[in-house]
Amino acid sequence: LTEFSLESWINFDDFFIFTDMENNDKRFIKITDRDDYHSNAIKCILGFRYMFEKHENFDFYVFIDNDTYLNVKNLEKFLKNKNPKELKAYGSILNTWVDKSLYYLSGGAGIVLTNNTMEKLYNVMEKNEDLFNCTKIEHPPVIYDYSDVTLGFHMKNIEVELINSDLFHS
Repeated sequence: LTEFSLESWINFDDFFIFTDMENNDKRFIKITDRDDYHSNAIKCILGFRYMFEKHENFDFYVFIDNDTYLNVKNLEKFLKNKNPKELKAYGSILNTWVDKSLYYLSGGAGIVLTNNTMEKLYNVMEKNEDLFNCTKIEHPPVIYDYSDVTLGFHMKNIEVELINSDLFHS
């Protein structure tokens, strides 16, 4: 993230950056020591765990990549009439994975989860520690290197309604 981003649109308390490095800025949360591309899904899942354990009362959770620009005012306007108790996720729907029955939201475009969706994902993952570590996924038996695909797999299993919006671009 650029210094400009940190001083402008990211300049609020409820924004956290999950990382593999130590940083004195309280917005940076070190959740793993791994810094390779294949640890992306692990960082995502551990970030979800951190957010729900520390901030379980948020109405919505927004996840973006480090190179994504977020228009906070447009997002607030978009979410104004959305119900955080619904089992929904918002973003840009993709269907490019090997398993064509898997629809998922593009991580590069940003993903918004309702509180209910986050709670259900957290409960599924908490029951199986392997999911928090992303070392095992029962079907198919592979490790997904892509956090958005991993998230899509879990959302499919708990029947989250994916909502496509032109507000999200990748």
